[in-house]
Amino acid sequence: MKKEPDFYSGFSIALENSKTHFKGAEMLAREKLFGLANSHLILAAEEGIKAYMLFAKHFDKDLLVEDFDQYFQKHKFKHENIKGIQFFLSLMKNMLEITFGRVKSAILKGEDRPSIEELRGHQKDGIQDLIGWLKGDPKIEFNEEWWNQADNMKNKGFYVGFNKGNAQWESPDKVDEKQYKKSYKIVNEFLDLVYNMEVYAKDPEAIKIYEEMKNKSATDDEKTNLN
Repeated sequence: MKKEPDFYSGFSIALENSKTHFKGAEMLAREKLFGLANSHLILAAEEGIKAYMLFAKHFDKDLLVEDFDQYFQKHKFKHENIKGIQFFLSLMKNMLEITFGRVKSAILKGEDRPSIEELRGHQKDGIQDLIGWLKGDPKIEFNEEWWNQADNMKNKGFYVGFNKGNAQWESPDKVDEKQYKKSYKIVNEFLDLVYNMEVYAKDPEAIKIYEEMKNKSATDDEKTNLN
């Protein structure tokens, strides 16, 4: 029998390497080497997507991941999937924040701790808030265009190139601080979601949402197959 890899161990290693690339980017930026810094931010995101997928395999033993090996081989493949995963993680984060927003507000605002009954009431109201938010066709920002250009940006930050259109040499130092800061914000938001995956995975409400979405997906697949 083929032995299954330790997905959690792989997750931990990929997560640490992601943090190392991110830290390296910050160090390079302090030296005004924004091209190299920008490229290391993108590498941090690539290691982050590996960490995400490895944790997903650890968390859900039945999860089938198409083209699993591609997460360790193809850069553009990783960037393409980051877009979808960032959308999903952002959606989950927003749903949890809305569901427990009233509970959190009640705890922080009052001098006396609310009773269990009061907290349950706030949570029920939060669920109604969530239903209203979902019905309103919410917009989830996941920086699609930036991720489409990420692999090209990474190469520009690492290598000298030649632009045939204007017959000019291109150097990594053409990547400026403004571009770096934009990349920093986008990558940091994505990695913040990945780095907190374990926290979300231990949250009973997050698990409930995940199972509901998983069951809905399975039901939709069954209907598609029947048609």
